[in-house]
Amino acid sequence: MIADQTQLDSTATGPREHVGLIGFEFWCNVVGDYLAGTPYQSHYASGALNSVQGPIAQWRMLNQSPWRDLRIIHAVNALAGLRSLLGFRVRGCRVVLHWIGADYRRLAARNGVQRRATRASLTALGATHLIDSPELADDLAKLGIHGDVVRLVPRAVDADLMPLPSRPAALAYWADGRADFYGRPIIYSLARRWPDVPFRIVGPSEGDPTAPRNVEFLGFQKDLGPVYADTSVLIRVLEHDSISAMVLEALARGRDVIYSREFPGTRHATEERGAIEAMQAHISEYRVNTAGAGFVREEFAPRRWGVALCAAYDRVLGRRAG
Repeated sequence: MIADQTQLDSTATGPREHVGLIGFEFWCNVVGDYLAGTPYQSHYASGALNSVQGPIAQWRMLNQSPWRDLRIIHAVNALAGLRSLLGFRVRGCRVVLHWIGADYRRLAARNGVQRRATRASLTALGATHLIDSPELADDLAKLGIHGDVVRLVPRAVDADLMPLPSRPAALAYWADGRADFYGRPIIYSLARRWPDVPFRIVGPSEGDPTAPRNVEFLGFQKDLGPVYADTSVLIRVLEHDSISAMVLEALARGRDVIYSREFPGTRHATEERGAIEAMQAHISEYRVNTAGAGFVREEFAPRRWGVALCAAYDRVLGRRAG
């Protein structure tokens, strides 16, 4: 669980505005890191809400410190906890919805009536929309959702170049129950074509007996640093994506990335043939990806986007910058 910043932060001075965070704990931690040393103090509201059962108990919780002092409730993936957001809105909190790729996929999968109902709910909340990438903003605009781009960049992106391992090694991710969405058939095809290259999979809770012999399942990894050190290329070829945190983390360390998004410093591939060609080029050239690392360092510095988030909060509360 994300820590209360009152225990972490000694750099901010003066009274601070309280922000409640709802959504995936990983992304809430990203926002919590952004707010360290700023006029805003974060509290992980999802953890508190999950600790009580029923609307009466939740309402009592909202009347206790620090929840009664919240000025902003920030859903750090926009479609998380919409019912809970209403309770905070009734308490006078301003609502910020932060859209990531998973939110877009959920909204796009709904029919027209369901989408209109969702948009009506968001309008009733008086929500301010933030979006994780320009590409995702374009996709959401087609569904009637508009907002400012504020990237969510984990601390792990702020990293130094690493030397490559002595031989090529591939890395991929997929979630339980969604392996094919994340490109499992392509990963297995590449693994069979290059049987001497290890292919390491993070994310799934168990292995796959049908996988090629050179595919290794690492499960959940709290710290991917050692995994990146033993990796030369990240493979992420899937149907739809915002900008993946793993892509940024891999690029920052000088790793090659085979990616279905057109993104600076990566090798673009949207299907098996393109992934094969990209993997062949990676093995043939086999060098640290300094161009990709430089782009991430310039465009995705966490501090830069932390400043942008605080500016968005200032606008929500009608505060003047500076």
